[in-house]
Amino acid sequence: MVARANTDETVAMLSATAGHRERGRVAAIGHRRTLRDGFLARPVPAAALAALLGAEAGDVRVLPRGSPGTRWCEEATVAAARAQAARDAAQAELADWLRFRPAEQRLHRDGLTPAMMGITGVGGLWVTWLYGRDDVMGTRFRETGVARAAAQARAGAGWLVLTADEESPRGLFAAGRAWQRIWLRAPEAAVGFHPMSYAIQEDGGQAAALAALGIDRPIVALLRFGHVEAYPRPVSLRRAPAAWVRLPA
Repeated sequence: MVARANTDETVAMLSATAGHRERGRVAAIGHRRTLRDGFLARPVPAAALAALLGAEAGDVRVLPRGSPGTRWCEEATVAAARAQAARDAAQAELADWLRFRPAEQRLHRDGLTPAMMGITGVGGLWVTWLYGRDDVMGTRFRETGVARAAAQARAGAGWLVLTADEESPRGLFAAGRAWQRIWLRAPEAAVGFHPMSYAIQEDGGQAAALAALGIDRPIVALLRFGHVEAYPRPVSLRRAPAAWVRLPA
């Protein structure tokens, strides 16, 4: 493996010769995506969930639908979504990341598009061509967003709580790597994931989650999960590697 790091940023370009197993993982990257809708109500069997989590199961707490932990996640998520929608600064940050028009999407290659938010069909066309920043800052958009978050929070097979060994860059990166390995197995298992960490983003949210869920490790993310009929194709915007890394001369 060869690594070339930029001395100005903590970013490295890595290249490697991949074996058969690694090529499969690389190919899986192209299928990974966030799913916000379409979760089935039925449970994910314990054996299937264990295979999905694999060796990284120790980093994840499973909260099945109907458990006290899931109910707390639902209620705390809706409350946090409502609080964030009421704050102009938080709503403005969301507005900055929304890419409604195709021209914006091609220019930035990042952010959230209507398709990424699960807004498709006639509604997707309406939002794509008629919505703008003023709409996002308006009352109707905020109320619709909270209602949508509430419906999503109550759908699926339950919640997963991603934890870390320690709340440090090393611990957080390790947790992130573990989670990405789990996520790459999701399409084959027809299981969707939707990060909804609003509750731990609020002031005091981390402490409240630790107490409510009985966890003694730092919580990195809260995620809904559930079976889907068919794993849909990715729709996320992606930048080319050259747009992320500037190599030294």
